[in-house]
Amino acid sequence: MIHLLRRCCLLLAVWQAPFFPSAQTIQLSMPDTTVLAGDTLSYPITATAGFNGVVSAQFSIQWNPSVLRYIGHLPVDLNQIAVGETSAAQGALRFSWFDVGGQGITLAPGSQLVRFRFRAEGQPGDSTPVVFTNEPLRIQIFRAGSTPGLFDSLVLVQDTGLVKIARVWQPTAVSQNPTCFGMNDGTASVNAADAPAGAQFLWTGPNGFSSSSPVLSDLGPGAYNLVATSSQGEVLFETTITLNEPPPLQPDLGDDLQLCPGESSTLSPGTFAGYLWSDGTTAAQLPINQTGTYSVTVNDAQGCTASDTIAVNVSADVQIVVENDRLSICPGDSVQLRVSGGETYRWTDPSNTLSSTTIPNPVAKPQQSSSYTLIASNECASDTIQFSIFVHQTDASAGPDTCIQRGQELRLYARGGVRYAWDRGEYPLNSYSSSDPLSTPLSSTVYRVEIVDANGCKTTIEVPVTVVDGAPDILLINMITPNGDGRNDVLEFQELGKFTNNALKVYNRWGDLVYQKLGYQTDDERFDGTWNGKPLPAGNYFYVLSFSEVHYKQTLTIIRD
Repeated sequence: MIHLLRRCCLLLAVWQAPFFPSAQTIQLSMPDTTVLAGDTLSYPITATAGFNGVVSAQFSIQWNPSVLRYIGHLPVDLNQIAVGETSAAQGALRFSWFDVGGQGITLAPGSQLVRFRFRAEGQPGDSTPVVFTNEPLRIQIFRAGSTPGLFDSLVLVQDTGLVKIARVWQPTAVSQNPTCFGMNDGTASVNAADAPAGAQFLWTGPNGFSSSSPVLSDLGPGAYNLVATSSQGEVLFETTITLNEPPPLQPDLGDDLQLCPGESSTLSPGTFAGYLWSDGTTAAQLPINQTGTYSVTVNDAQGCTASDTIAVNVSADVQIVVENDRLSICPGDSVQLRVSGGETYRWTDPSNTLSSTTIPNPVAKPQQSSSYTLIASNECASDTIQFSIFVHQTDASAGPDTCIQRGQELRLYARGGVRYAWDRGEYPLNSYSSSDPLSTPLSSTVYRVEIVDANGCKTTIEVPVTVVDGAPDILLINMITPNGDGRNDVLEFQELGKFTNNALKVYNRWGDLVYQKLGYQTDDERFDGTWNGKPLPAGNYFYVLSFSEVHYKQTLTIIRD
């Protein structure tokens, strides 16, 4: 009875306390939350700020009773509260509390005054705000003042709550494959709107991919793993989505194409939804008969595209073109044949003197005049031509090896040219450009001459000369039998060819000169027993073989059968 009396007196004192407008506030809040239909919700009122020295508080709470049904309450950090439940069925509660000691209570921010228990009666998707109101009980909150027995009124700054009736979450992950091969426009998502409050999502995928968004876009092919967890870290849902890209479009115009003159073909890349050729046409096929590069871009029903290109060459008729006409050479020289007009070449080379028989520009080095046949061809036609290479023959000579006596003058004999060029050797010549210069070598030596004939062909010849002391050792011949049997038909001396600087004179028995020759046996001419083209009668003759200061005289008998 005393306790009740004191509470009544305090309440009367609060109601009768003078009201002084002030900016002092107190902040109370109720949370936004989601609850499944049919579940029980424990719903707190929290002192957010300004609960300092509070001696009394009263207010009303209202909500939609079709969404939430009140089933009770539980004091938490504030004892001896009173809750009026007479209007709970209509969605209203009355809250009142008094500090019976009159000193005031202070609660730290985050302290809960009370927790109300509700049952979710609404349908999934329903919601109701939970607010502080003046009906049916006025909002009045007082704080102990500086003067005992006087109290300050506090203005309530409220943070109202919203309670939603959640659907039972049935997690579903959906995806869309990339549209075309090579594109990254795939998607994946989970129905996060129905997930419990505070749910978190973690995607992982190829190449280190990760995301916390429930909706993904711009994805390439691969496997994407999803783990959904509650705000407390409990795994709510796991799944793997595999995105597959469609196979690439593969238009195929084939290998590059070779056509013959007058021939045509049709290009076809395969079967697709659409076509765009390089000439702007859109048919499935393209007829062609001209050289060029042709391309096509195709597409399928999804709009994916791909391209292919082909080169077409229309061959020309084969006509061999000879690019050089220098087809005569000197012995030992070579000439490069140069032709064009074909794609492949085949030479016929009977003398086996071409560097190659399959190229358009082989090098020919025949030793004598030769002929070659060329067949040039492409895939459509061929042409044939014959080449003849004339090799000039030379008769340049400079005589045989020669022997002379020391101190004897030597005459050299070069033949077969129109120009002569002797090397300037150890022993000088009286002319370096004549065919038969003179020299007096003191020791054995070699003379070298370049002979240019009427065709411009050059021949280089060396003439070894041996210098000996004393008279030449020549075996003298005393008989010839010019009967044509091949034995002793002509006058010929052994070793005389080495002593070219000689002179031979033949006389009959009366001393008449019937034959003479300088440089006997330096060429093919021999004394054969004739004079002025007529045979000399058989009998005795004599000859003089001279070498500078040395003269050999010998009788010669001509015997005829």
